[in-house]
Amino acid sequence: MPRLLRYIRRLTIPSTTRNAKAGRQTPRTRENSKTVSLFWDMENCGLRLRSKDGFTIEELCRFAEGFGCLKTLNAYLDKSHHATSSSLSAFRSQGFNIIDCPHNGEKNVVDRRMIDDMMAWAARNPAPVTMVLITGDKDYVKAASTLSTRGYIIIIIAPPKAHACLKAAQPAKLLSWRRSFAE
Repeated sequence: MPRLLRYIRRLTIPSTTRNAKAGRQTPRTRENSKTVSLFWDMENCGLRLRSKDGFTIEELCRFAEGFGCLKTLNAYLDKSHHATSSSLSAFRSQGFNIIDCPHNGEKNVVDRRMIDDMMAWAARNPAPVTMVLITGDKDYVKAASTLSTRGYIIIIIAPPKAHACLKAAQPAKLLSWRRSFAE
C-alpha cells in the first residue's frame, strides 16, 4: 500500500486556467464542463452479466450522460480471471474500452493503470469536467481527492461498505452501487 501512495504522489496534473480560477468561463472551460469520463474498476465492482445486463450498462451510461457528453468509457480488469467473451462483447457494444490488466503475480495492477489513465485524462481535459469513478477500493482516494481539489467534478459509485473510506476523496456525489445500477 505505501508503494501505491508514493506512486500516486508522483503523478501531477495541470491546474485550471487562470480565467477558470477567477470564476470566468472561457469557451474552452464551458465546453469542458460538459465533458464526462467514466472509469470502472470491474474487479471491485463487477456485474454478473445476464441477458438483462445490457440494460444495466445502458442505464449506467444514461446516468453518466446526465452530466454531459460521455467521451471516455473505460472498464479495467484482468481478462484471464474476470471475463468471458460474451461479457466483453456486451461492454464493447455499449462503447466501453476494455482495458486488460494482467496481474502476473503483482497486486494493485488495475488500480495503478486506472489512476494513470485518470491523471492522463485530467491532463488533457482541464477542469471543470466530470469524472465518474466506479470502485469499491480505497486505493483511489488520494487520486480522486487531488482531482476534486483541483476543480474536477468527481462522482463515485461504490458498494455501501466502501462509502466510509471513499468519503475522504471529497466527491461531489457518492452513490451506492448495488441500489443504483446492479441487480
